[in-house]
Amino acid sequence: MKLFLLLIFFITLHIEANEGEGKFNVYIDADFSEHYESSEAIYLGFKAALLDTKYENLISLIKKDHRGNSRRSKKHMNDFLKDKNSLFMISGIHSPPLIAHKDFINENQILFLVPWAAGGPITRINSNENWIFRLSLDDYKAGEFLINYYLKNKKSDALCLLLENTAWGRSNHKLMEKAAMEKGIKIKTTEWFQWGLKDNVATKLVKKLNKNKCETIILVANANEGQVLIKKIAKNKKMSVISHWGITGGTFTKNVTHLERETVNLKFIQTSFNFLSSELKEVHIDSINKLKRLSSNIKEISDLKAATGFIHAYDLGLLIKASLDQINLKESPKEIKLKLKNKLENLETPVQGLVRTYQKPFSNNLSDQNAHEALDENFFDIGYYDKDGNIRNINWKY
Repeated sequence: MKLFLLLIFFITLHIEANEGEGKFNVYIDADFSEHYESSEAIYLGFKAALLDTKYENLISLIKKDHRGNSRRSKKHMNDFLKDKNSLFMISGIHSPPLIAHKDFINENQILFLVPWAAGGPITRINSNENWIFRLSLDDYKAGEFLINYYLKNKKSDALCLLLENTAWGRSNHKLMEKAAMEKGIKIKTTEWFQWGLKDNVATKLVKKLNKNKCETIILVANANEGQVLIKKIAKNKKMSVISHWGITGGTFTKNVTHLERETVNLKFIQTSFNFLSSELKEVHIDSINKLKRLSSNIKEISDLKAATGFIHAYDLGLLIKASLDQINLKESPKEIKLKLKNKLENLETPVQGLVRTYQKPFSNNLSDQNAHEALDENFFDIGYYDKDGNIRNINWKY
């Protein structure tokens, strides 16, 4: 009998010890195959933001590789919905999976954080539910920003667009054409390309641009296609390139030389904070130290590839932490998700991040198309690659 009572006592102790805050799963739905650098940077950024907090052990980050495929991304969303411990998802560099499944995400109340994908429609809703929060560029503003940069720096009126034929590229086309028209700029031609672009197709595209006497190209491409195109354009030696930031998410500088980048006077949009160009405050230095602890491959901050992903994911991690701090984590994951969304939309206490201090970065105002955008054009900049392949900003404003 004594042995039985002793056994009951230890079982009770074990149950009590495991009651309370449970563990949660966070899915990072990104391209860990073709765009590993950007996806890994996002993973490291979010993980670093939670380091040395109780959430370091409470939240498990699960990498889900969609390989740039929207159908695979949808499968990951369904996996998330079946996971009783799931809390929220984080996206990667690609906009098309989010644009394709935006309605599904909102209908199923999947809390989604966006630290990179810039497609304009992503955070704009077709219903009374908005579960997607972005801390990144927003193409509804980025397109006009790039057109303005061209306008202030143009040497001729020979502007052309070179765009990937995806939801992201088509969204940019519409927005850039609108911005150009409003400013009295005529776009001479728009050329399109598919993912997996080959040399021979790139050669034909550049010939078309040359035939149309294009002198400045605004490029919307990711690193894989961007490097093929830039190398071909550099051989032409007559065109300059202003690019969206998709080229910065992979191994672009391993394949495009400094001379080739200089030949096309390559510039691209960035957000305003840059580890190598901005004044470093305590919050920035702290994030670098955490990054070094997480990755043995990072000795200096210049070792971090696709730093944009780290910076934005880190800031999102800080916003999540600030929100979770106000929630009773002993409740069910479903209740916590609902309250987490509400807290993100109603954060009152300022959060000092890497890009900015966030004072109520999101809202629940469904009539405001920017309600779930943490950054606007005041936090955009123009970047370039230095001779060592590091990204630096020029602190450009219009």
